[in-house]
Amino acid sequence: MAFSYAVEPFLSSYLSHAKSPSAWPAPPVREPRNAPNPLLVYFAWSNSLYDNEFIAAVEESVNRLATVAKEEGLLSDHPTALYGNYVDNKTPLVDIYGENLPKLQALKATIDPTNIMGLTGGFRF
Repeated sequence: MAFSYAVEPFLSSYLSHAKSPSAWPAPPVREPRNAPNPLLVYFAWSNSLYDNEFIAAVEESVNRLATVAKEEGLLSDHPTALYGNYVDNKTPLVDIYGENLPKLQALKATIDPTNIMGLTGGFRF
């Protein structure tokens, strides 16, 4: 069994380096004062009998950390600040991509009209 927490405290200017538009994060999160600092919560266990308990513990841990971070002014109130690499598979896409989601869905429909990418894992546009 292992537990790990990692905060990635990026400079608030890290979003200003892009030369072209980005899918993540969506405005208004792209403003430096709202720049998210990803938090990785990692729990590992070997016995699948405890899957439900550990998944619940991860969710409870994340919720407690988010509450404290909001109280301390360290977490943006913008739901699109969620970092797609660190969320669980139940996270709605709109919570990651915000107002960019419809554009991404239209792009996906144009590029992949037969839904080949739907055969893979990961989030579904």
